[in-house]
Amino acid sequence: MHIIKLKIRDGKIADKEFFNDLFNRYNFFEQMGYYLNGLFKSSQIINLEYQYESINDGLELNLFCPEKDSYKDKYSTKLTKDTKYKIITEFQCSFDFVYIGLDPEFEETIILEKPKFLILKSNRISPIYDGDSMDQIPLYKLPYTYKGESFIDIIDWNRDYDHIEGLWYSGYGGEVWTSDQLSNPNSELNRKGRDCCVNLEKITGVPTYYYLFYNAQISGTEDVIVRTCPSCKGDWTLEEQSYFNLHNCKCDQCRLVSTMSF
Repeated sequence: MHIIKLKIRDGKIADKEFFNDLFNRYNFFEQMGYYLNGLFKSSQIINLEYQYESINDGLELNLFCPEKDSYKDKYSTKLTKDTKYKIITEFQCSFDFVYIGLDPEFEETIILEKPKFLILKSNRISPIYDGDSMDQIPLYKLPYTYKGESFIDIIDWNRDYDHIEGLWYSGYGGEVWTSDQLSNPNSELNRKGRDCCVNLEKITGVPTYYYLFYNAQISGTEDVIVRTCPSCKGDWTLEEQSYFNLHNCKCDQCRLVSTMSF
């Protein structure tokens, strides 16, 4: 993971009288929030929190990027680029991106250009994984999946999955309903995710599998049933365990993968 320092300089940002006005300050940070959220949604940056620091001619903050150039406009959606240039125009400022170096907490990101197959699995950084190594693939490395302009279908599914999984872990509300949403391959949540897989495979030509949260603990089913694909009931147990045992069940017909303890 690479650290990029974004310096927002000059113009109205450097005008203390202008920037001390509550409305102007709120407007600026609101627009910046839209811009940074757009970068995050495309996996161009991974940090959800931003610490602004004052400098002589403006402000600066750190961005954490999968690659040295992840932040660049060539990877951004049209909406994200429009928001950036709206800020630059409205506040008459400049955006300077300065490379700092690798984040000491993380290793350099490995991004395979030609994966054999992909897996859709909920995650904050990116829900798309290389099927063999389970390395995450930032969304911006893929073709747009929604109307040729964004990844909103995958982003919406990932958000819904996180919310439902959080409810299940906390035991809040209808545990039967949350368990079914997570473990039933035909639940509303999982159909939404599997549709994303079908769409991504059509666009990329790369087989794309859905990671199903399905095991005896959550499903409450007998072990003999769990050891078969919950959709087609065929054998989906892999003879050779996957990398780091992150999935050991795989159904090519249903495009499902999962994990269970043996």
